[in-house]
Amino acid sequence: MKKLFFVLPALFFSIISTFAQSPWTPGKGKAYTQLAFNSIPKYTLLFGAGQTPEPEETYRVISDYTLEFYGEYGLGQKNSFIAIVPYKFLSAGDKVNDEKDDNGMTQDLGGTFDPDRGELYGFSNITLGYKRVILEGNYTFSGQLNLSAPTSNYQSNTGLRTGYECWIINPVFSLGRGFEKSYFSLFSGYQYRTNNYTNNIVFGGEYGITVEKKLTFALYIDAVMKVSQNENSRTNKASNASTGLYVNGQEYIGWGIKAMYTHKEKVGLLALFGGAFYGHLVPAKLATNVGVFVKL
Repeated sequence: MKKLFFVLPALFFSIISTFAQSPWTPGKGKAYTQLAFNSIPKYTLLFGAGQTPEPEETYRVISDYTLEFYGEYGLGQKNSFIAIVPYKFLSAGDKVNDEKDDNGMTQDLGGTFDPDRGELYGFSNITLGYKRVILEGNYTFSGQLNLSAPTSNYQSNTGLRTGYECWIINPVFSLGRGFEKSYFSLFSGYQYRTNNYTNNIVFGGEYGITVEKKLTFALYIDAVMKVSQNENSRTNKASNASTGLYVNGQEYIGWGIKAMYTHKEKVGLLALFGGAFYGHLVPAKLATNVGVFVKL
């Protein structure tokens, strides 16, 4: 049996990202807005970070919280403008293993070092995007282009980082179909990243079913896999690598369950819980997403 572990790499795997990849648009002059909170508290393990397949300990106890706004406005019936604004609340607490005090960590995470305790608040990568419906009928097929800016902060003495230090160009194609009480969607895309970061392919899918008029449940998969890495690829700083926060080379194949409650068709609540079949340089920790949405 394959080993499953809970993991939620921030930036990719969230309520925001699963909605942003859908093929549908709000419609001309209409808007969808959402505010979500993602919590990954007090994690101490990173998958794929050491010299063996087993999880590697972080140097300090790391907590990662994100408040994220998603907005999509219909420029026309078949095209829309997208904005995603994430704000991070990060902390590095107690040392995980006091035996590391004298020599620091000596495995793949880096050489001798002793990151400080501390906190860091700030924006992650702010994203603007444009979505266009290409084909519409029984199935909807859309193309989307997202641009993420290097609007993050880095604290060298703690290793805390709020986002990737690069521009990200992310074209995505998505396909979906809605039925009377269910829907499905698939997406695939590519992430071109500057500043010697590895590039990624992204893909996933979602199937949802309405069990009552106001309550919908969905199952989904979501994946990010690196496709380019060479001698010129960015090297992670040891203190940053020990946190698992926005380091180069991260990847995962994840699964999750999403629930959505709609009140009077305009306002609703969302919750998401996820895990993964595979991960590399990502925190091994159960994460929770909760959010509220408003349709205008």
